[in-house]
Amino acid sequence: MLIPYPNINPVFFSILGIPIRWYGISYIAGILFSLEFSKKIMKTNPFIMSEEKVDELYIYGFWGVLLGGRIGYILFYDLYNYINNPIEIIKIWHGGMSSHGGFIGVTIAICYFSIKNNLKILSISDRILVSVPVGLGLGRLANFVNQELIGRIASEDALFKIIYPNYGLPARYPSELFEAFGECLFLFIIMFSIFKFYYIRIRRGVLTGVFLFAYGLVRVICENFRQPDSQVGFLYDGITMGQILSVPLCLTGLTIIAISTIKHNQSILKVMDKL
Repeated sequence: MLIPYPNINPVFFSILGIPIRWYGISYIAGILFSLEFSKKIMKTNPFIMSEEKVDELYIYGFWGVLLGGRIGYILFYDLYNYINNPIEIIKIWHGGMSSHGGFIGVTIAICYFSIKNNLKILSISDRILVSVPVGLGLGRLANFVNQELIGRIASEDALFKIIYPNYGLPARYPSELFEAFGECLFLFIIMFSIFKFYYIRIRRGVLTGVFLFAYGLVRVICENFRQPDSQVGFLYDGITMGQILSVPLCLTGLTIIAISTIKHNQSILKVMDKL
């Protein structure tokens, strides 16, 4: 089925000649949603921290996403270009943010905040990651508006395909929409559904592990429909950089889940020994 491309101007509006783009709005909207949502679920039993502390955390988190996402893109996807054109590093409105780099930046921010406030790192990440899929989905929709990270050429019998105006024929997979569905709707439903169970919330690290594994798996699958960045191309017989970076996420997620489960079971055994 050929999907008509909605011709949406990447620039939402301008202020004094300065363009305000959907790309930037998506980041701000995602962070604001995550902030307000986190304030509510941080107070869910067991209580983690106050709303004031959440505000403080998100100041660090904002810079973690911004710097981590940008630095990650430069290092993972286009280092040679930025070395030769260093002024482009600050032009984030041109696009060029890495989800994996953003995760690294946020992880550093959470670790710093947790150590500073004597809080458990995984307890915080468990709650924060419940709302993260919404921001990821908004980012993918902004990619779609910008006609970036486009899909590969679609097969004749593809269930969904689209013609990007900037690229013309042939029709391609709407990979940004596939990723928005997987990284946002699918992942949010999973995270929010299991978060509602108290016995999951008290098993520190389970939610973090589930997110890392599920996100990594979604990226590995969706990368099969996405055209790899031209400056990187395919690696190792058709494998993309996004897939390579996602495998460690899956393994880390499974490891955290396993360790959390073992620790939880040991705690139960200790309690039973005292009965």
